[in-house]
Amino acid sequence: MELAGTARREQATYKQFLLDLLQVELADRDVRRQQRLLRLARFPRPKRLEDFDFTKPTARRRRPPGGRRRGARRPGR
Repeated sequence: MELAGTARREQATYKQFLLDLLQVELADRDVRRQQRLLRLARFPRPKRLEDFDFTKPTARRRRPPGGRRRGARRPGR
């Protein structure tokens, strides 16, 4: 653990070492709490053009000529 090595090199007191250790633990807990809450909120993932893979074909169907869906009735028929 790098915190223990730093405390040893700086000849920190046991109290100071425990204080530093608790501050690191609290900061880590805050980060994990934020990540957990964001995951539980199920916000939609942000979409960026940089993340889009243009090499994959899209699953979107194209409409036939005339712009109507297949099987759709024409008005008045």
